Amino acid sequence: MSDFFKLAHLYRGSWFARATSTTSIARLGTDPVPILPDREAGAFDWQAESGPTYEARAEEGGADWWMGEDHEGWRSALAPGRIVWVRQVMPDGRDDPRATESKGLWRIGTSEIGPGRMHLQLIERIGDVT
Repeated sequence: MSDFFKLAHLYRGSWFARATSTTSIARLGTDPVPILPDREAGAFDWQAESGPTYEARAEEGGADWWMGEDHEGWRSALAPGRIVWVRQVMPDGRDDPRATESKGLWRIGTSEIGPGRMHLQLIERIGDVT
């Protein structure tokens, strides 16, 4: 049986969330939880033998969106041992995608984030978000 947590985005459009119940705060603490988008574009390998992996690569000739100055705090929060909230993301016809279904809270095992490539290994499913 999976544990359940209550989280809410820090503000509309934020890629950080915070625990909102006493129990969730006791388990997760008060630091913001980064949100990792699953755009169902092949970045996640949910069947990897060592556990789920996330890998994004910059498009040829394009920018690696995660290296932007405005993503610095988000990148640093994706450190080994930290908890991340994986959410399915659907395009909404505008520049900002819309987060929908929760795919749970996960602990990060390894994190390699740099120009051209971002790779995360998820090692433990902590629970679900309600």
